Amino acid sequence: MAELSDSELAVEPNAQQTAPNTTGAVSESFNEDPDAYRELDWLELVPDDYSFDKLFDMVQEKFPDVDFMVLSDDDDRAIQALDYLRQLTDQAPARTDMDGQRVRVPGFIVPLDPEGEAIKNFLLVPYYGACIHTPPPPANQVIVVRSPEPYEQADLFAPVWVNGSISAVRYEGDLAAAGYELEADLVEPYEYF
Repeated sequence: MAELSDSELAVEPNAQQTAPNTTGAVSESFNEDPDAYRELDWLELVPDDYSFDKLFDMVQEKFPDVDFMVLSDDDDRAIQALDYLRQLTDQAPARTDMDGQRVRVPGFIVPLDPEGEAIKNFLLVPYYGACIHTPPPPANQVIVVRSPEPYEQADLFAPVWVNGSISAVRYEGDLAAAGYELEADLVEPYEYF
């Protein structure tokens, strides 16, 4: 891969770099101070004593006579095991010590109530396709976002940043279970560097 020269990397001062045809949603409670929101990594939402590996051990304990390496997808035991795994991931615990923290988190939008391209309520997930093209992540890796202002996004494949106050609030929906709710102060396109 060829490296870019300094002139190719240069960006004009004051140039706005946002996705085309995309409008951010900003509430009156947004704080422009860059230190007002702590940038959050998705794994920080997982309690220290919780392990995704333990889930697979629990499935193996419930189905001790099944060799998951040789099951076919249409095998009744495989379907039962996957259903059980889904129950476990839907119950994944959230961190209540994060309640009320002002955070900034990147992710992908899964609309809950789209009105055209304007979105006010959505799931924020850590990777594209979660809940739609692939099974949902564990509940502690799904955030329900409530935005007082609609976010207009032309491209649902594009990631966003969401700034706001997070709480450990359970949500059960058709697409996924979520362990967190985030009252959005700002929803904006994720900028690529």
